[in-house]
Amino acid sequence: MNRRNLLRVTGASVFATGLITGETAVSTAADTPAAEHGPGPDRTTGARRSALQASTQHPSETLVPNQQRNTTTTREQFVLSGALTGNYSADSGRLRIGLPGENTSAEILSNGSFAVDVPRDTFIDLAYVEEKEDGLITFNGNPDVYYIDSVEQLSADRDLGTIEIPEANVLDLQFEDASGTPLDGITAAVRSVNTDTDRWWEIAVSTDDDGFYRSENSPTGIEVYGDVQVAIVEDTDDPRVPDVDVVLDERLRVTEPRFESYTVDPITVTGTLVRPNDAPVTGGNVSVFTDQTDDAEVFTDQQGRFEIHVPERSRFVDGAYQIQYYRAGISNRSEEIAGGSWVELYAGPQLEGTIDEAVGTIQLPEGDLVTARVVDETGSPVEGAAIQYIDQNQVQGTTTGLYYPTDEAGVIDIEGRSGIRLSGSVRIVAYPPDEERFVDETVEESMMVDGTMTVDITLPSGDSLGPPGDPTERVLQIVGKDDPESVTQDDVTATLTRFNRGEPANGVEITQDDVTSLITVFERNV
Repeated sequence: MNRRNLLRVTGASVFATGLITGETAVSTAADTPAAEHGPGPDRTTGARRSALQASTQHPSETLVPNQQRNTTTTREQFVLSGALTGNYSADSGRLRIGLPGENTSAEILSNGSFAVDVPRDTFIDLAYVEEKEDGLITFNGNPDVYYIDSVEQLSADRDLGTIEIPEANVLDLQFEDASGTPLDGITAAVRSVNTDTDRWWEIAVSTDDDGFYRSENSPTGIEVYGDVQVAIVEDTDDPRVPDVDVVLDERLRVTEPRFESYTVDPITVTGTLVRPNDAPVTGGNVSVFTDQTDDAEVFTDQQGRFEIHVPERSRFVDGAYQIQYYRAGISNRSEEIAGGSWVELYAGPQLEGTIDEAVGTIQLPEGDLVTARVVDETGSPVEGAAIQYIDQNQVQGTTTGLYYPTDEAGVIDIEGRSGIRLSGSVRIVAYPPDEERFVDETVEESMMVDGTMTVDITLPSGDSLGPPGDPTERVLQIVGKDDPESVTQDDVTATLTRFNRGEPANGVEITQDDVTSLITVFERNV
């Protein structure tokens, strides 16, 4: 499967963080052991995105940007081997291997050597982790977590040679709220980072009563070396913590003992969703979204009310926040779509994101069923294409969208329906399947919805247009960079987010082809 099909799964559904699944349990109390996660980036939050990913990807594949460059169903194995030197322990340390969908370990022998069987043609992350059976972290000069490197497309046995584990230093961390009160019991993570690839491995703990990063019965802190990122893990039950996977505003380079204190002061956004007849919208999916972070996502209660905690904008993100609504069953296809005639996709108001905000009552308009059908130039339906529905709120100046694959009839299928209820200004974008007969470009239709509509979108054949030019210059314009080698994971994340919302970047309307090209440029750097 090539990168175009990879984006077909992930591109417009806001899968922007680069998910690698694995050990995801986290500590929930200050006296519980540290929990190891990796590799990263790893958390794609939100039922809407995870459900849509599960419904669109092939059963045997987990495809997301910056994770899996090549997927194969073969069971061939090759041996990945090497030897550690420097500051490691054969007794308490282990080499962690991050594979698509799982993590495994390689035993470290007394002489530092290791060997492990891994699948061929697979992207692999390597990290050294100190692990004590009782969860205790002891300070011995060895890093408790150290990201080593990544290996991809293993097609033969490979000896990595000698890998030096550096001497570590204690990084001590404390978290407080704006009043100086310690944030106890929140899940904090320390990530060892490769700054060239933005990949990491982390150890997460639940902070102690004084807000310190501390594992069970251990001194406060963690031993690390080099580039480190500190993160707070989403906790929707704790109003002191934003409802997103918040990466704090600086990366650290640890080459000596260091203490850092962080103030975490999220803002609270509240409001109520009602139908056109003023009845509450219960169980609706509400997101507060920004370009620079995952969206914070909750469901409305029986009165249609929602409360979301997000980072204060000036510290963590650029650009205003935006409220988005997705009807349950549309955003999460594992749920049954409720009856009613109100819109199922709605771009709400923007927020300054600097203080707590009560947006009041948002009344969703009546919606009409809009069905888009993708056809070829003979009028025959196209299976395996994709359709993106984009709601444009012209009063608020906001947009939001959803993205689905087409079936054999050339339409989407949501619980037996082939359309979505929309209202007002709408854009529909069709994406061609990865077939030689189609031009590798999107086709877009704009319309005002004032009744039930069926729209045919025709994909041009490969003979309709000349060959595409080099997309690198266009990609660089989108991300605002001069050098292709400077394109980062953050550029990919922000572009995917803008693409999903139907927003331009630096004056360029972003297409899926642009996102595909951007990932291609980024992966050359990796």
